[in-house]
Amino acid sequence: MRVRFSLAPALCAALTCWATSPALRAENAISNPGFEQLTSPQDNLWDGVNSDGFLAVSRRSLQVLTERASLGTLAIPPCVQYVDLNGDGKPDLLVADPTGFFWAYFNSGTRQDPKFTRAELIPIYLSRVERDDEYYRSRSPAPDRRAPRVAAADWGKTGKIDFLVGNFLGELFFLPNQGTAQAPVYRNPDPTSRALLPTTKDGRLWANLLSPAAVDWNRDGRLDVLLGEGSYSANVIRLLENTSSSGTPQFPEDRKFFLAYGDGREHLIPTVADLNGDGRPDILASDRTGQVGVYLNTSPNWKPGDEIPFTSYLSFGGSTKPGGQIYPCAADWNGDGLIDVILGRDNGRISVCLNKGTAQEPKFDAPFDVPGTDLFGKDTRPPAGWEMDDARQDGNAFAFVGVVTKEEDPKAEPPEGNACLKFAYTIPPSQIFQVPNGGIPGAFRRIEIHRLVTVTAGTKYELTFKAKGSGLVDAGYNYGWRVDSGKAPLKIERGERGSVTKVEGAKEDFYETNKFSAGEKWSTVTKSINTRLQKPGMENVKQFNMRLIVQAVLRQDGVLYLDDFQLVEKK
Repeated sequence: MRVRFSLAPALCAALTCWATSPALRAENAISNPGFEQLTSPQDNLWDGVNSDGFLAVSRRSLQVLTERASLGTLAIPPCVQYVDLNGDGKPDLLVADPTGFFWAYFNSGTRQDPKFTRAELIPIYLSRVERDDEYYRSRSPAPDRRAPRVAAADWGKTGKIDFLVGNFLGELFFLPNQGTAQAPVYRNPDPTSRALLPTTKDGRLWANLLSPAAVDWNRDGRLDVLLGEGSYSANVIRLLENTSSSGTPQFPEDRKFFLAYGDGREHLIPTVADLNGDGRPDILASDRTGQVGVYLNTSPNWKPGDEIPFTSYLSFGGSTKPGGQIYPCAADWNGDGLIDVILGRDNGRISVCLNKGTAQEPKFDAPFDVPGTDLFGKDTRPPAGWEMDDARQDGNAFAFVGVVTKEEDPKAEPPEGNACLKFAYTIPPSQIFQVPNGGIPGAFRRIEIHRLVTVTAGTKYELTFKAKGSGLVDAGYNYGWRVDSGKAPLKIERGERGSVTKVEGAKEDFYETNKFSAGEKWSTVTKSINTRLQKPGMENVKQFNMRLIVQAVLRQDGVLYLDDFQLVEKK
């Protein structure tokens, strides 16, 4: 297991500073030292249900190209598929959230009256980029593999559901079910393969925000893929014909065709259904405005080069905009033989629009959110003045960091006040998918808190905090600073006889890493800190910000409590 303790991520964000206006507190430079003050609560979504009792997964925005061809943020909806994941004859919900986690909501109801309680996490994570990989280090800006989108189907005709996964970066992966129909097993692909299916031309990815949909478009008995993409000004839906008769699909370059055009509609996400009852597959495709376009297939014998034209926008309860970014999935939700539309919403929820029309003339209701059972009951409560990082962006499944009270957690026994901070894992029960004790393979297990503290230059401090816990693999704390003297970065000084000297403003970086341990009883960690700046030219700096970070790696059954942080000037 790899453990990292690094100040770099936090330093890069906010450490460049010099003289600051807030004065040091007389006794303790750290505000909210015992985590008694809280900020807005956050949903604990590791059971796949929010505190309002609806199916929901983590939310995320990513940088995308906008209509003006410049980078902007876009809230990314989760991908949703409606397939039988455990071979019991009832369709289940497969959801891939934009952070990169895959979730299975098993249908505990019937085909006609589906019910869902909570999610099971599928132990795969394809979104983490190895920063020491030369392929990625050579690219700027850094690539992002998040926002996985899945075409879940029986690709190998084995009776098992396999995953074809596109992502934000523009890669396409194939993850076969290596278990059985009743007990599926999915594993991360070899990371050195990057993409198991080619989506490059001359070594360059030809699109991003790939959204695959499975369909036997050319009726040759093999599943093909319709691929929506998110490249600015070139939005299309492509057909990739599958030429393989084995379990792994193959999409040769010469069997890739343009099928439908965005014509100004961007970030297309396709799903397939026969919308007018003529026996031919039609296309529904959402775009960045949240509308779902209809592309009716009027070709009785489709051939390469035939375009599927845009016809209209779907209406949901009288509105063509159900709200925000959406990921559509056309499927028969309630077993009545009619195509309904399931939506992944950019608020993280899953909604359904029932078809109250006919097979030839569908009429979709307004979306309703799918209810579930919230196992955890209470939100995660972040402490004011502190930032928390559970490393979910690195695949750290079930990680929890938040404030608890002695009433909520009798084992906490805060030594100061009524609250303390807790690192742990909140793991819901599972029937099919079991996450290994070491977490998802390849994921970082680090949990951390960090904050800025204003200190006086040239002063000796004593840092103390209290800790207790069990199941620690490693734990440490870092402190450091990045200080700029405030001088101009470059100044010309003229000396005797016309000589010229270049003088740069002084900058100083410093950080130190320390380990600590914790047992079943509260103990105090102590460290002396000297804030004397070393480099010439820093004499004008009176105060600056110091970054303090506490990190830990735990077993899944481990826990770490922290309390009573003090940074006091030594007399």
